[in-house]
Amino acid sequence: MFNKIQNYLLINHPLLWNTKIVPALVAGVLFNIIFFLLGYSEGTVYFKDNDYYYDGNSASIIFFSVLISILFFVVWIVYYTRNNAYKSFYQLQKFALYKEWLIILAICMLNVNYTLSYLTGKEVRVRTYFSYEETKKRCETISMASVFIDGGHYTPSANSNEPRTLVFNGQEYPVGSLINNSGQTFRISGNENPELKVKKLMQQDNQQQIKKIMRDYFALIKEHGLNTNLTPEQWFDMTYSHPHFIDYELIGKGNGNNDGLGYTARSYTYNLPHNALVNGYQRISNSWFSPLIEDSTILFTLYFGLAISMLVFGYKVTTGRNLLIAVISFGLLWILFGIIAVLSSSGKFIPYACLILVVAMMAYFLSVINSNEGKRVSGIVLNILLWSLGAVLPIIYGLLMDYYSNTDQGIRDSGYIYSKVPQYEWLLEHLSDFTFLNILFIALFMLYMTENVRKWKGTAES
Repeated sequence: MFNKIQNYLLINHPLLWNTKIVPALVAGVLFNIIFFLLGYSEGTVYFKDNDYYYDGNSASIIFFSVLISILFFVVWIVYYTRNNAYKSFYQLQKFALYKEWLIILAICMLNVNYTLSYLTGKEVRVRTYFSYEETKKRCETISMASVFIDGGHYTPSANSNEPRTLVFNGQEYPVGSLINNSGQTFRISGNENPELKVKKLMQQDNQQQIKKIMRDYFALIKEHGLNTNLTPEQWFDMTYSHPHFIDYELIGKGNGNNDGLGYTARSYTYNLPHNALVNGYQRISNSWFSPLIEDSTILFTLYFGLAISMLVFGYKVTTGRNLLIAVISFGLLWILFGIIAVLSSSGKFIPYACLILVVAMMAYFLSVINSNEGKRVSGIVLNILLWSLGAVLPIIYGLLMDYYSNTDQGIRDSGYIYSKVPQYEWLLEHLSDFTFLNILFIALFMLYMTENVRKWKGTAES
């Protein structure tokens, strides 16, 4: 069946056959599914682990994904470059090179996506434990209950001149009161701070609600198979002493002489598996609080795939010799620009030099196409130009940010306050949008470039 598909493509769609898109897509999709499933299996949350979350296997799996990507590229490029209609002077239809670059881009994007698939699988697995609302409800229960567990609140020494009381919600309490105890925080929470909420219940002597919080907390302990030497009733009796909350037993939050964070703490008679619950629900809370995949991770993957596609396309339309000389020249240019920037003590030399270089290379490349003087070094210039396209808009963006960051407007309000101009704030707010827009700009500009490359191929070598 696979051979039939390849034969059909060879006869009817030679571009698809030449780029080996079918085997490349099949292999790429298969590897992405495998790494997604690996991530899903690695996303297990262990509520019985009293140590902070340690993701020991991720580094190995990510390294393995990079290795698979490299092997994939080596095999694909070997088969892809066996036949080159462009270099063999076959007549190419309009936009044929652009279509070929889009296929190369799709294959590259798919092949550099393995790590992203792995990370996505992990976060999807974490989010399957509980819905957003259920996670928020459980985190709130843990946060409120943590006020009745030793949170290490500060008590001044006997010889200290520090205040011996604190004021909460208009009422005074001794500093040793449970009201002064710190509660656990999570990144996802309701409209009201859980710690303030439970302390108001304590202040109102709402024993029924306090007991319910403790029962809900013990329900979580039981659900996750954790152990404790307390009951909800004992916990309440040992810690609740309205109205001042100064007569209470210190309840540990780890395994006896170890607080669950890896170092020895005070010894407690009674302990709750608080750290185990916190570490598990922190993991779930963080997953729901953050995007499934951060924009920065997506952008890195997209730009890396884009860079690889430019390398492959450059090699396809020029030669390996041109590509190698271009790499060396590109590196030497950066070294030269760096030396000049240091000697001139100018932080803006490199971005301006890069813009001028891109414009000069584009002008030279177009002049070669329109003249009859031969290609000369235009193959080397073409490679460097392809790699530099993606930097044009970011450089302009950076220069605009630098310009507006040095343009402050004074706002007089009980003194003189500096604030950035609206243009700077707008640019900063739309940074992520701009980086995605730059990819669209590159894709559209490549439509123009590939047509010029097609014309350039007809230019004499010398």
